Amino acid sequence: MRTYKFRIYPSKKQEELLNKHLRLAKNVWNEMLEVSKQMYEDFGYFPTKNTLQLIVKDYGLYSQTQQEIAHRIHNSVMRVFILKKKGINAVFLDSNQLIE
Repeated sequence: MRTYKFRIYPSKKQEELLNKHLRLAKNVWNEMLEVSKQMYEDFGYFPTKNTLQLIVKDYGLYSQTQQEIAHRIHNSVMRVFILKKKGINAVFLDSNQLIE
């Protein structure tokens, strides 16, 4: 299998924009994780992918990025829930614990 590596050399303005989008994505992730945990606490079930997508709509990121974050949160929450059912200790980490 062939792999290709590409380097990017963004200008200062592009670098600022990339960092802004990374911060927004981190905030969306944390907000969606909190919403998922709160909904489970309040109602006993997790939000669906469609519900998560509606919550992140018009957040300031590109729509595909917002949808991907919603899908990843949904898959992560379901994976943790399944692991807990099997008796495996699994916890949620928010991105503040990963990216400072």
